[in-house]
Amino acid sequence: VQAQVLCSFFSIIDMDLNWLANEEEFEDSLHIAGLSLHDKWIWSSLQRQPSTSEEPRKWNCILCKTLWPEVLLWPGRMKLRMSQEEGHALAGALSAQGRILDSRYVRGVYFSVGTLILGISDEVEPQAEFLPPSLCPACCVTVQNKPLQADSGITNSILVKSSSVDLRIVPMRIALDNAQNVFSHDGDDMILSEEMLELGFGRRALRLLLPSAKSMYSSLRQGVPGCSIDYLPEAPARLTIVVYSASLHIQKQRDTPALNSFEVANWLSSAANCDIVSCENSNTHLVVVELANIDSWYRALALNGEIWQNTVMNVRGTEIEIANANLRQHRRFSPATRRIMLHWFRALRRLGVVAKNLVVAFLGEPPIIVPNDIASIEEALKASRDIIIAAGTYELPRGLMIYSAADLTGDGEVFLRLGSEVQVQSKSGANFRNLHFVASNVSAVISIRSSYLVALGRGHRAYSDQTPIGSKSAFACCSFGQFAVNLTKCTIQGGRHSVDVRGGGGIRARTGKRLRGSSRHPALHYHDSDGLDFGRWLEHCRNHGDQEPRIEFSRKSNAYVPVWKPHKMTFVRMIDCEISNSRTEAVNVWRGARLEMIRCWIHSCGQGVSVSHFLTPTDLGVFKEFQVTPHVSIRECLFENIAKKDWSSAISIGRFVTLGADQSSLTKTLTQCTYRGKPELNGQIGLVVELFHNTLRFCSGGVTAFESNLLAHGNKAEDMKYAAFHIFNGVASLEENEINRCASALMARSGQSKITGSAKLNLRSNLLQNSEIGLRLATSASGAPLQLELAQDSLTNLGNGAILQGSLCKVAMKDCLISHCKRIGLHALREASVKLLQCRISDNGRGVVIASRSAAQIHGCSFERNIGWAIRFEAEGPEQAQAEPSEQDLGASRALNALRSDVTFNEFGAPSKGNAGRKRVRVDTRNAYVLCLGNREPGDGGQMVEPQVKCQKT
Repeated sequence: VQAQVLCSFFSIIDMDLNWLANEEEFEDSLHIAGLSLHDKWIWSSLQRQPSTSEEPRKWNCILCKTLWPEVLLWPGRMKLRMSQEEGHALAGALSAQGRILDSRYVRGVYFSVGTLILGISDEVEPQAEFLPPSLCPACCVTVQNKPLQADSGITNSILVKSSSVDLRIVPMRIALDNAQNVFSHDGDDMILSEEMLELGFGRRALRLLLPSAKSMYSSLRQGVPGCSIDYLPEAPARLTIVVYSASLHIQKQRDTPALNSFEVANWLSSAANCDIVSCENSNTHLVVVELANIDSWYRALALNGEIWQNTVMNVRGTEIEIANANLRQHRRFSPATRRIMLHWFRALRRLGVVAKNLVVAFLGEPPIIVPNDIASIEEALKASRDIIIAAGTYELPRGLMIYSAADLTGDGEVFLRLGSEVQVQSKSGANFRNLHFVASNVSAVISIRSSYLVALGRGHRAYSDQTPIGSKSAFACCSFGQFAVNLTKCTIQGGRHSVDVRGGGGIRARTGKRLRGSSRHPALHYHDSDGLDFGRWLEHCRNHGDQEPRIEFSRKSNAYVPVWKPHKMTFVRMIDCEISNSRTEAVNVWRGARLEMIRCWIHSCGQGVSVSHFLTPTDLGVFKEFQVTPHVSIRECLFENIAKKDWSSAISIGRFVTLGADQSSLTKTLTQCTYRGKPELNGQIGLVVELFHNTLRFCSGGVTAFESNLLAHGNKAEDMKYAAFHIFNGVASLEENEINRCASALMARSGQSKITGSAKLNLRSNLLQNSEIGLRLATSASGAPLQLELAQDSLTNLGNGAILQGSLCKVAMKDCLISHCKRIGLHALREASVKLLQCRISDNGRGVVIASRSAAQIHGCSFERNIGWAIRFEAEGPEQAQAEPSEQDLGASRALNALRSDVTFNEFGAPSKGNAGRKRVRVDTRNAYVLCLGNREPGDGGQMVEPQVKCQKT
């Protein structure tokens, strides 16, 4: 049966197998013969995409007039060999813009009016490259005839026809070897009957009767190269059709060209050999045609989607009432009974009728007001996407399920008391404005599962004996904008998580394998054999946004039995919101979701914002859409009173994963890929978090960052029980931050990590004051190097200014101020290395203390009024001196001797009251070399300062 169907298909396009010169060259290029209806472009586009670096060309769709990548247009760019005489004749029929002025046939290929000739080669047999008027996948869905709810009965018939321009000529044996049975669905592998229809200009169509409605619906999304499929409704008693321009579905009626009934009748007679009884205009844009017999009725329906007078035509086989209802459904006329319409008409009462209608048409569909128009919010979501909720309290024991681009706006004080979560699974974002969400015993008050989709083309890379080999892998990725879920001026109280933001990544290897039928949203629901309705998804994205689609291919072009599947992506934007009283995280971001917070207030929660690491499969990492690092941006927000637990922090990045209401674990999951069951690290920091101009106060901890990239500018942290910033194995840039009254201003540690590179911190113009410890850095012997660079930073009024520990700890300070530290301004120990350049160290208990086996380069610095030694190089303690040195200690000692300590060209202030400023430089060491040169007191006549070398008694 499959061979019979394919033979019928290829007989439609008049395939001439004797014309093929070399069968092998076609066998190499034919990777897909059984294609989804809107995925047919893959068959040729894979040959035109040698690498992912090449940016695809874009052309306008003839219907929606928007730019689309060339590979998404059908039929798209094509090539044809011809004789020199045919090439000259074709070149002579072109306009100044290179478009064909009158339709013609060249070697069996139909060139319609408007076809763009991209070039004709100068050869013995010239090759013409041309772009016929093409449709995007979204418009293909719009034009396609589908069953309507108003139909009295659903038939199982379909109409298969060839494209107006087709050049996909392949050997029959290759097509049968690589084809999948597109009409086989759950055992329905029969075609009950078929009939060939002769159209005008030598074209044909095929009418098929399938065994079940399931096969019919499945076939509407299927096809083979060069063929499209329409639903064939039951013939009415009066054989009428409705003809109109498909642009009515997209453009406003006043922008659609008018139709002439006489010209439409001539077109039907010449293009489909129809016998017409009558043809008349129902209005200026719609023509009703009555046909003489059933064959003419079938042939007329086969013209649906044809381009006539530079316009894509819709031919519907329904009565005029059903056709008008279908048009109203696409144009979305506004119900006059909605309350907001009364306000609009009241505001427009001074305008004339024509002006009033133009304004109302521009405003579009009016929103629904709850409870004035519809009593409940649940029913309003089923009726419209724009909802205004009147002031009051609404009980929602089952929560809300939002699957579309809903827009919920509160008019006044609107309280939503939830018994279950508000769950968002959208393809095109959603909006919440001026709402108060209140819940108690729920896992999450608002759970956001997806805000937009990315379509992934998956297929087998090998094919043997009509059996796919191996598992499916991604070969193409298509995206259409990044829609966001927006929460504006909302208040969220209670819940384990107030807002749970879940992305499309994973936390373990099985992520992404969704159970069959697990999605409750019909637009997201798919079976493995069907995949995502690609054209319907693109149509939805086009109607809900103004962004352009993007398509890219992997470097491996083989893709047998392809299926498009949706990959959920999440982007959440919160503006002027308040979140309080959550038991754990106020905002939980995981699985690679994106978050943007502006002017929000988070208080009285177990945890502030928590961002977790995630997993990305290797086959997705080749696409740019998945190479963008997950991004979290928090600006001008206030975090306070987040101190329910000792581990509570305002912002936690990459390490906290809560297990319950009162439990937590500090486990971590690296950003990694999996290939054949083995972890494959990408070697880069996976999380990027931006913190700009935020305020953090009265929390257990401020910012905890684990193996992430932190950018913190202009923040203020005060009254922290522990560290204001705690960074582990990460990259951070802190600039112009102010930290007051914390146990530790900044703690940075490095340990064992599989991420390549060193932990690196850059500080500039920060103010660290009134805290117990300013900086505390620690490294382990087996960990990653930790590098810290400071410029123009101030460490004042601290217990200890900076404590540096570990042989892999390297610190460079330039133009910094360390003053009024009670104990030590800077203390380097356990083989740490520090470099001070043009710094000022004053009014401390002791200035700079370099422990044994540590090293320092101090150049051009100023030391004033330090009570103890301004600079002291300590010797080994008695226990260290008597112990046998290990090989590791000897190696470290030799490395430190190679990196000697230098104290050069520094300035030491004159002594003040008591001993302040009298003790300058002391060196009490045995096995390290310290160079002291050019140190002196201030002024032109200042005396030279020599170190005091002392040997401690053992």
